[in-house]
Amino acid sequence: MPSKIPTLTINDVIALFDQAKNQHAFFQADLMVQAPPKRLTGGVLNDVYKVETSAGSIIIKWYRDTQLDPSATATHEELFDLQKCLFEKKVSVPEPYAYLNNFRGNHVLVMEYIEGQSPTELNQKQAERIGALIANFHLATQKFPAFKTQPNDIKSFLSEIYQSICRGFSQRQPIRELSYLKTLFGYAFSTLWFEDNSKLPSGLRHADIHAGNILISEDIPYLLDFELCLKGAFIDDIANAICMFCLGHETKMNEALLSALLTGYQSIRPITAQELDYLPTAFKNRIGLERVGNLKLNNLHMPNGSNFTEKSAKTLSHYISSGQWLNFRRKLLPVEMTEQEMLYQAKDKRFNPYYQLQCATVTSDPTHLAANDAQPIVLEGKKNKLS
Repeated sequence: MPSKIPTLTINDVIALFDQAKNQHAFFQADLMVQAPPKRLTGGVLNDVYKVETSAGSIIIKWYRDTQLDPSATATHEELFDLQKCLFEKKVSVPEPYAYLNNFRGNHVLVMEYIEGQSPTELNQKQAERIGALIANFHLATQKFPAFKTQPNDIKSFLSEIYQSICRGFSQRQPIRELSYLKTLFGYAFSTLWFEDNSKLPSGLRHADIHAGNILISEDIPYLLDFELCLKGAFIDDIANAICMFCLGHETKMNEALLSALLTGYQSIRPITAQELDYLPTAFKNRIGLERVGNLKLNNLHMPNGSNFTEKSAKTLSHYISSGQWLNFRRKLLPVEMTEQEMLYQAKDKRFNPYYQLQCATVTSDPTHLAANDAQPIVLEGKKNKLS
């Protein structure tokens, strides 16, 4: 069982600096700690401390998983290697200083402290820069190997999250909440779709893009927290960013921010027509994953009436089903979809701008669902629902 993380003291920091002195020039001989460590956040997987030193402020991320088996060590070491790779390729991330795989029984990552704030309301300039930041992340990591212990399919990915959160619950939450947790994950699984996106542009995804993982400093966005990275289609990260920054808790899609975010992304990496066609599926999966995201790994929350899931899901559903997304898509890439592409996109009438067209053309076929059936549409030759 993982042990509780002890309170970080000045003596701990001094000992940590001594152990890390050969990893980075920051840990110079006369480096001094000027104030007790300040705990910024604490979550299921780690605690984050800010430390004031004579050479400037730093962040110490103290990981909660203390089982030092080879796979766990590789996971945290890869996180350090990834952040170092991104920093060296000029992607806006904090500079990593050191990684210790067994400092007093824990994994510890030391990095640069950047003064800034997570965005609450974006302007178009910030949205455009966040889009470019995501694209830079995708391109910079194209040759970075997949994390050894991270699954590449959504079902295994959710299972990993479930196990991590359960470990956190054992430390911080009442056992009675576990039954709710199981219900939540079961519901998330039931609302997800599976569609083969293996032919879409892919690589290492951040997989957890939201306001808490973006830091804006002097109008420049920085990307944080890579614990959930995994291999996958880039468009899923884009869908996530759209849901987080262009929709959020609003009652309608902010197309000005949507346009700015996609403009910024495409200034670095053009989005293909096939990726745009896949976006409605990515949106729907984002809603399913958001139900899991209400139990965030780094900041545990229980769902409430004002979360993204129920309010914004309806807004997103209407945006897709009413044809507004299709109109916006044509402005981005004015290519007419064939009827087959329309039907391929139409897997759930809540996200289906061509639902009436499909019902008119296939209702005589008993293998298809009637217009008043609320179950997902199963297209011939396509397995859409997760088994």
